[in-house]
Amino acid sequence: MSPARALILLRWWRLARGIRELWGRSWLKLSVVAVFTAAIWAALFAGTLAGLGFLESLDPVESPTDAGFFVRSIVTDYGIASLLFTMLVMLSISTAIILTISLFRSAEAEFLRARPVPSRTIFAYFLADALFFATWAFVFLGTPIFLAYGVSYGAPLWYYPLVAVALVPFIVLCASLGALLSLALAGLVARWRGRRSRLLLVASCLLAAVAAFSVAYAIRSLPVRIQPIEVLRRLEFTRNVFLPSRWIAAAVCLPLDGSVAPGERAGRVAFYIALTGCYAFFALSVASAIAGRCYGDLASALRGSARKRRARARIRLPRVGRPGSLILWKDLLSFRRDVAQWSQVLLFFGLLGVYFYNIRGFRIERIGPEWKPLVSFLNLAATMLTLATFTSRFVFPAVSLEASRFWILGLAPLRRESLLAAKFAFGFIGSLALTETLIFISDTAIGVDASLISMHAITVLVICAALNAASIGLGALFPSPREMNPSKIVSGFGGTLNWVVSFLYIGFAIIAELLPYLPFVRARLRSAEAFAAAQWASLGLVVVAGAALVAVPLVLGIRAFRRMEF
Repeated sequence: MSPARALILLRWWRLARGIRELWGRSWLKLSVVAVFTAAIWAALFAGTLAGLGFLESLDPVESPTDAGFFVRSIVTDYGIASLLFTMLVMLSISTAIILTISLFRSAEAEFLRARPVPSRTIFAYFLADALFFATWAFVFLGTPIFLAYGVSYGAPLWYYPLVAVALVPFIVLCASLGALLSLALAGLVARWRGRRSRLLLVASCLLAAVAAFSVAYAIRSLPVRIQPIEVLRRLEFTRNVFLPSRWIAAAVCLPLDGSVAPGERAGRVAFYIALTGCYAFFALSVASAIAGRCYGDLASALRGSARKRRARARIRLPRVGRPGSLILWKDLLSFRRDVAQWSQVLLFFGLLGVYFYNIRGFRIERIGPEWKPLVSFLNLAATMLTLATFTSRFVFPAVSLEASRFWILGLAPLRRESLLAAKFAFGFIGSLALTETLIFISDTAIGVDASLISMHAITVLVICAALNAASIGLGALFPSPREMNPSKIVSGFGGTLNWVVSFLYIGFAIIAELLPYLPFVRARLRSAEAFAAAQWASLGLVVVAGAALVAVPLVLGIRAFRRMEF
């Protein structure tokens, strides 16, 4: 049996076994994920369909030369081009991150390199994994948008399979570009070890941040009346004829364009799909050839440089008096060295930061004062839900991941409570610094009063403590000591329960604090004193519920952790 066929059979066997285990053990997770997934998908479809209907209602006429059809066509053309360009960038970056971790950091890749498996086969094996994990979100978010687009224009049934066929070479092209980016970064790091590679990475991030903020500031500083025109003008680069996203956008939009003859439409759509497929095949072939030639040398060079960095880190380890502080320092170093963790944190919270910075560009100060608190609470909910996702993904598995090294910790003069306290402190300090900063930027950009800013600051403090305590406590109460994959630890019953509890508490906190600001409730609070009393009473309920969520999981987790045998 060839190595490629053996790896394919292994992947299918592992996939089937994982589905059977998930179906047999994690029925709660499947039910919750199915309900939330269906709700989010339906909301995206309904929102896109309503937006397209609003554009059509600006001037509901039938002629393509009239204003209503013109506005909807122009906006949807720019919108789909911008969406596909964003997907091109995000899919390439996501594939590069996942592939870099799989090829150069995973134990499975090291195992395969020691066997008689060609480098191209190893590369193709992990590229298929990266392609799957990077594109599922694109498929989930893209299908309701394209479906609503077709329904809004009254597309025939053959249009939807055509869109699916057009997106396949585009996804493969994005994955191939991500693979080339991964190999290029690995080559730069292997060639420029140490401080030069770090400086290059920091300079690239700063350059991207400066470019994003400069464009946002230029749009935000314009008068309100010409802002939409300026936004479309600045999005013109997404419709460049040399971009693959523009080719697929044309293949998606042309079949519904009544101003082009049917024969010409079919020819142009086929041309754009074939052109994207040719470039996808070319990029994939180049990436496979480079990997077959250089992957082994790059992996060996990066492995050697990683060992040298670890040796220097051991020498530079500071002398901290308390054992719990050493555990905290160890977690900080592990987080800094793990590209998968800090890159995801920076990506999602960085996108939230850019959005909050651009709030003033929406001229939020022109809306009524009764709407500003509602917008600020929506931003608070978005930030807290993102935090819940990251505490479930990174904080909850922390206790289980220490199980393989617990015999060392058991011999050390360290109480088990100190280990849990160090894990809690690491998650709490990091999440508090990020979320407090984002919420302060959001509230100051919206222009809410000082009392609401202080109220949000206290709310963020309580929610950060509650989510991290619940993750640590439930992680100790439902450990997976034999599992070293964090994704599998999170997918168990304990991880699902922690995710559900976190989301329910965030929903309770947002609704409780939002109630006094709703118009029908505000009308009953006739005096300022009554409104302030209701405002701080709701905050008191959130604090009490948060204290209970801190105390109960931690107490139960500490008791279970004391009796645990590894």
